[in-house]
Amino acid sequence: MSALTTDVLSVTYRDAGPADGPVVLILHGWPDAASAWTPIADHLAGLGLRTITPELRGHGATRFREPGTVRDGRGVALAQDALDLLDALGVTRFAVVGHDWGARAAYTLAALEPSRVTRLATLSLGYQPHGVFAMPDFRQARAFWYQWLMFVDAGAEAIRRDPVGFARLQWETWSPPGWFDEATFAAAAEAFANPDWAAITLNAYRSRFAADEPRDPRYDPLAARLATVGTIGVDTLTVQGGADHCDPPSLLAGQAEHFSGGYRLEVIDGVGHFPHREAPAAVTALLAEHLTGAGRPAVRPATPADVGAIAAIWHRGWHDGHAGNVPAALAAVRTPESFAPRAADRLAGTTVLERGGEVAGFVVVAGDEVEQVYVAAPHRGGGAAGMLLAAAERRIAAAGHGAAWLAVVAGNARARRFYEREGWADEGDFDYAAENGGTTIAVPCRRYTKRLR
Repeated sequence: MSALTTDVLSVTYRDAGPADGPVVLILHGWPDAASAWTPIADHLAGLGLRTITPELRGHGATRFREPGTVRDGRGVALAQDALDLLDALGVTRFAVVGHDWGARAAYTLAALEPSRVTRLATLSLGYQPHGVFAMPDFRQARAFWYQWLMFVDAGAEAIRRDPVGFARLQWETWSPPGWFDEATFAAAAEAFANPDWAAITLNAYRSRFAADEPRDPRYDPLAARLATVGTIGVDTLTVQGGADHCDPPSLLAGQAEHFSGGYRLEVIDGVGHFPHREAPAAVTALLAEHLTGAGRPAVRPATPADVGAIAAIWHRGWHDGHAGNVPAALAAVRTPESFAPRAADRLAGTTVLERGGEVAGFVVVAGDEVEQVYVAAPHRGGGAAGMLLAAAERRIAAAGHGAAWLAVVAGNARARRFYEREGWADEGDFDYAAENGGTTIAVPCRRYTKRLR
């Protein structure tokens, strides 16, 4: 680890990769350590990227220079720490990757310094426009019990007495059981031995709602600027664990509307709050693709040459999602041969997603309806469906519609969860008239809608 001094801190950080490579700033989360990112940082460095991974204030060997400095744990303070470090290193442009607390700081950097941030990748935390902390509903508030404990003096004192025990409980409950071993936690817990870990932790959460919590006034101008920003213009990848018991994927509903420079959500099934630790290979691949641009998917209008690929994806996807959920008469006529003419008829309203030189999925728009969304089996779970749905929403809005709708067969629970994560509202049962030659077949469905303006 290297170290340098800023106005506020003595910052320890790890610098890997070519000195002249594009810079990627990696900001760890809470309760976690910078060392968690070493394998991923080294992989990115091997791709020619320069990775800079600091230990956040209150963590590891990073120290405050003055004992009287307010131990401010707000995201604006973490963001300014990052800028101070990069300025001292002579870095002007950089991509940023952040997990949990690091994600909050990363969003702040992209919001306040869009001319400096080239790309943004966040894990396990959504964007909060204008830096506003909204009180969650009761169910989510229960998951945030550890935050409310900090507002009670006795709770705060208990955390000061046993910071490692407090952190361990989050590791044990935020992800499916069995994801870490004792050696892994012990290595991370070294970062929690910092003398300011508890103070920074308490301030980070108490300052959200407690007006009398101390705040360092040097960060007030940043907070004021952040309050004016509600949209991020930097190309963004968000990685979320599908089994995150602290910040579930449902909290990310409607996020795409706050990103004008591109937004892609990747949900990794079976993974909890620490995707970089629980699924390092998947996260490394996603970050490498996003940060280097290699193999990036492209959304474009469909052409006649795409009809065969669209028909094959449609046939497989339709039967995967509808088997046992639609009338037998409809399933019987949805033969492989039936999809090509239907794809050709809808070509004008079809958008495809191309990845690695092949059609990976498609979406069909008819007026204000998102009529079809399907992704090829090898590309499922990679964010393709979200990109296609966002393209359809933009297309419908551009046509002058203020809202969009779609139908989902009632028994397709996976699809329903996906649309709800993307901000669509379930408006209840209705019968969808599915075409069958010159007639229609009534299919029990759920109607989903979404406001676009």
